[in-house]
Amino acid sequence: MAVSLPNGDAVRSIETVARRDTGRKGMWRRLVLGILVLGISISGPAGAEPEPALGAGSLRLAVASSPSDDGVRFEHRASFEVDAVASVVHARHELTVTNQLPDQVSSGYIRSSYVREIGIPVPAGVTGVAATRPDGGRVPVRLEPTEVPVVSFAQVDLMPDLAYRDTQTVVLTYDLPAVAPRSEALFRVNAAFVSFPVFADGDPGLTSIDVRVPAGLEVEVVGDDMEERADGDVTILHAEPSDPAGFFTSVVARNDDLLLSRPVEMGEHGLVVRAWPDDPAWADFAEAQVRDGVPMLERLIGLPWPATRSIDVLETAAPYLYGYAGWYRPVESVIEVGDELDQQVMLHELSHLWFNSMLIDGRWANEGWANLFAAAAAEALGGSPVEPEPIDPTAPGALPLNAWTTPDLEREVSEEQEAYAYNAAWSVLDQIAAEIGLDAMADVVRATSEKAVAYAGPGLAPLRGTMAWTQLLDLLEDRAGSTLAATLFQQHVLTTDEQELLPARSASRQRYAAQEARGDGWTPPAAVRVALANWRFAQADALMDETDHLLDLRDEIDDTLSGIDAATTGLEATYESSEDLDVVDREARAALEAARALRRGDAAARRSFGPIEVVGLVLTSPDDELDAAVDAFEQGDWSTAGDRSEAAVALADGAARAGVTRLAGAVLLVTVSVALRRWRRRHRVRDEEDEEPACDLADERSPFADPNRSASLRAEELGADSELRGRAR
Repeated sequence: MAVSLPNGDAVRSIETVARRDTGRKGMWRRLVLGILVLGISISGPAGAEPEPALGAGSLRLAVASSPSDDGVRFEHRASFEVDAVASVVHARHELTVTNQLPDQVSSGYIRSSYVREIGIPVPAGVTGVAATRPDGGRVPVRLEPTEVPVVSFAQVDLMPDLAYRDTQTVVLTYDLPAVAPRSEALFRVNAAFVSFPVFADGDPGLTSIDVRVPAGLEVEVVGDDMEERADGDVTILHAEPSDPAGFFTSVVARNDDLLLSRPVEMGEHGLVVRAWPDDPAWADFAEAQVRDGVPMLERLIGLPWPATRSIDVLETAAPYLYGYAGWYRPVESVIEVGDELDQQVMLHELSHLWFNSMLIDGRWANEGWANLFAAAAAEALGGSPVEPEPIDPTAPGALPLNAWTTPDLEREVSEEQEAYAYNAAWSVLDQIAAEIGLDAMADVVRATSEKAVAYAGPGLAPLRGTMAWTQLLDLLEDRAGSTLAATLFQQHVLTTDEQELLPARSASRQRYAAQEARGDGWTPPAAVRVALANWRFAQADALMDETDHLLDLRDEIDDTLSGIDAATTGLEATYESSEDLDVVDREARAALEAARALRRGDAAARRSFGPIEVVGLVLTSPDDELDAAVDAFEQGDWSTAGDRSEAAVALADGAARAGVTRLAGAVLLVTVSVALRRWRRRHRVRDEEDEEPACDLADERSPFADPNRSASLRAEELGADSELRGRAR
């Protein structure tokens, strides 16, 4: 979850997880409400006849607001000095008490009251407790336990007892030492990290608190405000609370440069485990959880490690002060986890790299998913299975999960509300995961990451902005097939106003399902799906009215095309992808006209043709035009489909005329051809008669008539011929 936490001028965005153990924040709040009171012992004089209300011995008065109203003036000056090098915080309380209880006279008796001791609460585990007078004299002091084990009372004995109008000042000192990690103490002190509670009971206007921190430490105040100023190499925090008994704050001082560092390689962007100098066990634990846990979370969620830069995993007690076990600060790429060796908490915070406000707008969904997948990863890694508790709608702090908002850590946060909501969010998603399976839940997470729309189909782009609970419910039902999600949402997630949306949603979805079935493979138009995805049910219903009309046109087209092998794929694509149904209507009407033309073309192509018509169709055919028309129709080119269909009709209608024309042309062509051949023959004979006789090489007397004769024989014949010619001359 994201929270705003002042840190100088910076604002940190934080993802948190509720503690499942002691709950230090709640303990301190109970302390302020009940235990953080002034402990004063008052006694009467020996031999006096006390009134029944006082009794014979001493009485401890619980003064929760203004002690002076009860007869004791209490001035308190508290100071705390942090010594990070020595890993100790020195505390000093200067207490000045004045007895303002006058003597009482009753039935001849004088009754005097004395203040015997004064006590203030201190964290259990302090050392070196001592009380002295201003002159250095020692005063008895003892520590007494309270009903809260981590808090004790330091009871200072006033010596002598304070009579009416007497005043006494004592100085109480003690140290908050370094304690072992995972101690039950309310404070942590080591060289890199210091946190401790600050309180000081006393009279309004007579109480002050000062905290001195070395300048090298980053300081944070958790709780009631304290003024901050620099004094040389020291940072001073100061407060003069108007209600000292109700004042509660904690001081955190840290120097992250002194933390142990353990780099862990993790793809392009790794992690660095950073532990307190005195806690290598936590460093080992955190390193193992990161090294094994991140790949396991990747496998279970089905999305790669989403870090875009190196992540620091820090050991700290700061979240405890707010009532949490850890948190993720995405702006700073830092995960802070308490010193407890809690696998579920560590994996939960690591999972917030996936589950945060960038994924879905809803604290409960992100926290529920983080717990669900952290628990699954822990079990897969060999850890003990953990499950949410059953949801108790009557529990203190119960509220609709959609009303569970990011807390302002500087204001009062209901512990009961936090505890209820963390568990309920986990339980809701755990029950759905048990129904559909963790893999299907991971698929919903991936769809959410992709901003996918549950009403899938052509023409629908990913949703803009952050996904909300509305889209989550749609995905759980439509993508994952959950039948429990709507009921669980109604019972535990939705506010009263949000529940009023469900009847309209149910009616629209039923109508959508019927329209999808009627479409017989045609997904309802994108315009309808967008309206449903955005929960605009009145708009969706109006669009489905128009869609019914479009399906009527589609059915008429199908009827028109009955018996014709032509698919309406072109119109189907337009119908499914369009966000403007007027465009679809125009296309459908054009498609209907084209279908009617196809019907005419098909009828023309199927006619029986006589011999003359067959002659007319020798070089062309209505079937060719009809095939071209069908191709154009299936591609959504209605104009071309109509034109080619009409061309098929024209060919069929003109076949006889074309046949006659072609036959007449053929007769004419034959006649001309015959006449031309005759003319050429006569012309060739005339030319031969006009020529002089010549030697006919083909004549039998010609020596060249027979090519098979030898050359010598032909020469002899030629010679003989020459001789005869010579004789003749």
